[in-house]
Amino acid sequence: MVDHQSVLVNFESGATGTHNLVGGNSASLRRIHITGTKGEIYGNFEESKFYVSKIHPTTTDEKIVEEVDLNVTGDMVGAYGGHGGGDERLAADFVSFVRGEKPSLACTSIFDSVAGHLCVYLADKSRENNGMPQEVIL
Repeated sequence: MVDHQSVLVNFESGATGTHNLVGGNSASLRRIHITGTKGEIYGNFEESKFYVSKIHPTTTDEKIVEEVDLNVTGDMVGAYGGHGGGDERLAADFVSFVRGEKPSLACTSIFDSVAGHLCVYLADKSRENNGMPQEVIL
């Protein structure tokens, strides 16, 4: 187990993703920050909120920020936090899928799920091999 790790992922589309893990902090904290050509999305998991910041269409030094409150309450990170309710929603999605109902937007294909898991395993393999780049082959 590592106490810190940075992973760089180059996608076929040309997009680049990074994941940074820092363990052993005084407070449990997970953040997301996605940057694109028209703005960014950022948030803090424990606050149950994220923000969509769009570059103003005519004035580049201005931005339009929308706060999105997911209204998740209760234990977000403790022993019963269940990933802020995500574990429960994952199980509900699976039940809906088995029943033939329409899955939620969060429900991924098996292909995407396997690719995501391979990324994680290969990041660890890279770490064990002095940072040697790895390729996800499906």
